[in-house]
Amino acid sequence: MPKVHLIGNAHLDPVWLWRWQEGYAEALATFRSALDRLSEFDGFIFTCSSAAYYAWVEETDPAMFEEIRQRVAQGRWIPVGGWWVQPDCNAPSGESFARHALYSQRFFMSRFGRYATVGYNVDSFGHNAMLPQLLRLSGMRGYVMMRPDAQDEKRYPFPENVFMWRSPDGSSVPVFRIPNGYGSGPFGQAAEKAVETLGLAESAGRPMMCFYGVGNHGGGPTIQNVSELTALMAASKPGDYAFSSPEAYFDELDLDGLPILDYDLQHHASGCYTSVMEIKQLNRLAEARLAAAEKYTLMAVSQGIQILEEPLGNAWRNALFGQFHDIMGGCSIREAYEDAKESFGESLSAAARVTNRALQAIAWRIDTSREGVERNSKQEFTLWEQNDQGVPVVVFNPHSWEASLPVRLAARVSAVTDGEGEAVPTQRVRSGVTNGTEDKWENIFLAAVPAMGWRVYWMYRKPRGADAVSPRTLIADPLSLENDWLRVRIHPRSGAIVELTDKRTGVNLIHGGTSIPVMDETHCDTWAHAVFSFRDEAGRFELIDTSLLESGGVLAAVRIRMRYNESTLEQRLTLYRDKPGLFIRYHIHWKERHRALKLSFPTGRRDATDVGSIPFGFLTRSANGKEQPMQQWAAIQKDGYGLAVVTDTRAAYDALDGELRVTALRSPIYADHFGERDDQCEFSQQGEQRFTLALMPYNDNPAEISRAAAETLYPVERIVGTYHKGNVPARFGLLTIDTPEVIADALKPAEDGGGLILRCHEAAGKASSARIALPSMGIAFDAAFRPQQVRSFRLLDGAAREVNLLEDDI
Repeated sequence: MPKVHLIGNAHLDPVWLWRWQEGYAEALATFRSALDRLSEFDGFIFTCSSAAYYAWVEETDPAMFEEIRQRVAQGRWIPVGGWWVQPDCNAPSGESFARHALYSQRFFMSRFGRYATVGYNVDSFGHNAMLPQLLRLSGMRGYVMMRPDAQDEKRYPFPENVFMWRSPDGSSVPVFRIPNGYGSGPFGQAAEKAVETLGLAESAGRPMMCFYGVGNHGGGPTIQNVSELTALMAASKPGDYAFSSPEAYFDELDLDGLPILDYDLQHHASGCYTSVMEIKQLNRLAEARLAAAEKYTLMAVSQGIQILEEPLGNAWRNALFGQFHDIMGGCSIREAYEDAKESFGESLSAAARVTNRALQAIAWRIDTSREGVERNSKQEFTLWEQNDQGVPVVVFNPHSWEASLPVRLAARVSAVTDGEGEAVPTQRVRSGVTNGTEDKWENIFLAAVPAMGWRVYWMYRKPRGADAVSPRTLIADPLSLENDWLRVRIHPRSGAIVELTDKRTGVNLIHGGTSIPVMDETHCDTWAHAVFSFRDEAGRFELIDTSLLESGGVLAAVRIRMRYNESTLEQRLTLYRDKPGLFIRYHIHWKERHRALKLSFPTGRRDATDVGSIPFGFLTRSANGKEQPMQQWAAIQKDGYGLAVVTDTRAAYDALDGELRVTALRSPIYADHFGERDDQCEFSQQGEQRFTLALMPYNDNPAEISRAAAETLYPVERIVGTYHKGNVPARFGLLTIDTPEVIADALKPAEDGGGLILRCHEAAGKASSARIALPSMGIAFDAAFRPQQVRSFRLLDGAAREVNLLEDDI
């Protein structure tokens, strides 16, 4: 085994200070250059990640792609990474990482007859703790990364540049952290790096990799790079250097005695967690809606409904490309985000078409006929109701548990019943329409819908006897809200929430009052390089007024309006009578520059720890005030009890001295690397922002919090229908899982057409066993899960067998 493995590569950012079209051209030129080096130098080996770049070459120059195929067969061109691009490794969902592997590894196998065996994210700004498990499930047995590097703040120093990395479920993978950069200049630097790396290898007592080649804007190894390395090898002792690949390195690496790291790999560029939140919001919506569209389609198929197929693979790949670390990290030029919005819009549009097609097909086949009415004879502006017989509303649930979901009805309704005729509480609330006096109002009710299923409700224009009344409490005025779970009190002069009492325990989860501080970031670039905590307060939002907007049989809502300089903020606090949690809808008009907005929730638990959601799981941290990435929730707790904050689309938080602060947004200059600032610089995140948080007690219940987060992100779909015959049941659930600790993330057709793929994860951090069933398909099986384990199953011919993320048998 050589002491130094020389890794010829070309780091290629398809988007950064340029748009994707320029990155596309650079990929073509870089691949051509690499092929030329392979022809010029017999021993040279080229390493390249990112299936998206290979797809670009294949569609543009099939002849060049055939050359690549031949070099791969010779073992001189090594595909690595196994993902569509080198993504941000914090923001994407667990299911997105699964799709990166699925689409990319299957691409490599179909073109080259082999998978990539080494994960490769050399420029990503941090790496979530679930990656070792996901890499193992994707056919990869080693991982190459660089950031955070030796100059970055870390929870604790890396033990060495080579170590074993372990996920919460116990999966592990060897990691090589690049110590001296992923590239080199075009001239003399490659040999200099190789000599430096030899010194590091001899000092560490184990081999090292040395990465060379022109990068960022593509390029790869130059003629001079390879020539000088060839000369260096000739002048050195045998075994000091060899042209090689990451695969060869991990094949020969002795894993015995490697130090073990069982945490996430942070922090580098902490500002990227929350830069250009609009793109992170679009990404999270696309992830949720694409996964839901697949489930809804299979719900229709389960009823024997044949609908027009529209494969969602391309829509997923669009979203995966948008997760590239310089796009999702918020550090690219403004024009790049106009492109990214178009791409995510395409994914969202595809998901909407597929979803609507499936839901309409199901709703149209449910028997909603009633005696004494004429089918398809409309007698009112918005509804098809005749003879006070009601109008059917089919409510759909994409989640793997029965959910209580708020349903809004854009109609004047006096009563709602379920499919069995039982009255359901409903309430008239303000809508977003201003067409006329009556059009300003709509109705809302809570629907209890089976897991991955639907249920028919009926709405009526006229009252039907006594109104349905819930036995639970709901009390409201402009400064307080209360239901059976929570009591909320608002300070009359500051607008702060000063009480959030968990009525089950009598504990006030807020200590002293919430606040909305604005942080000064004049000293930060876009990435916030070398800044790991955002606590330089410039001021706070101050109260304008509070008012009671809604109070009735379903919900109560208080509006708090605030101002800071020229920016305004509205919080709409909502308590439901029959649903736990305080839901806060934020509507912000942001006009600040070089500022960050924090939402502060102090609990007074000064010796608490924080728990942050990560892809397919969660991680407990030390509440040290550092900015932390999150998926959809974070909690601050002591002895398993505290406050959880759920979000639809926010992506970072910090915790210190019992205070949990969610980062709402940042507004740095686009792609500012401490450049010269003048009056032509453009600032990000200017204008209108909307998002939702939910506050609820944390009682060592991460699975429950994860379900609440999913409902907040993807709440409900409903179809308002008419009268017709049909053979589809009025109430149906496709899936049952008998333990709340196990959550199903995906149900999709298998890529090879052989049955369905069901993917689940254990969400409570405990060993669990679940009985999983799809009764309508005659499938039921038992599955055991390690804490935070991800398992995928192929459902075929009435049976389930386990597969990996590539849909290969395990």
